[in-house]
Amino acid sequence: QPSACLRCEPADEPPTSTDDRTTIGLVELILKHPDHVDRLTRDDTRQADLVPRFLAISLVGFTIFGVAATVMLNAAVAMGSAGAWPRGIPAAHWGDWSVANLTLAYAIGLVAATGICLPSFYFFGLLAGVNPTMLGVLAHAMKGKSVAAITLVGIVPIYVAVVLAMIAINLPADLTQLTLYGALVLPFV
Repeated sequence: QPSACLRCEPADEPPTSTDDRTTIGLVELILKHPDHVDRLTRDDTRQADLVPRFLAISLVGFTIFGVAATVMLNAAVAMGSAGAWPRGIPAAHWGDWSVANLTLAYAIGLVAATGICLPSFYFFGLLAGVNPTMLGVLAHAMKGKSVAAITLVGIVPIYVAVVLAMIAINLPADLTQLTLYGALVLPFV
């Protein structure tokens, strides 16, 4: 008898060449088989193993984005395309220790914000009748962070191309600054 619910049918299993026990394999699964990653994240026996790997993926992705943001801000300001350093953006200049400000803000700040919100996630899960474990809540939150970090890494080439084109064309400083502001808030969207 055919199933009335297509979503209830088992999803395709990932190819045997994808190792879900390695971090690179987990990245490949996030990109190619997100349903399998969802099943892994719900498996109570795998959550303790997945959390540090999701954290590593998140930190690497946010670090790549932070470095790209720092490079593009410095390039736009150095070429005069953005005028002065954009207001409200912390200093991240090539020649001093502030160069790491944006990268650290993205990598550590976004992950720390999730850590601060974990008790709320747990509490709202209890209110919804889900009966979660704190490890389960952490695994799901870190899976979301790692997906966001991978998405940002995918956006980086577009971001770099747009900003470099704006610098090359020498568009007005206000427009370049607006584009830089838009790119800097991408991790929060």
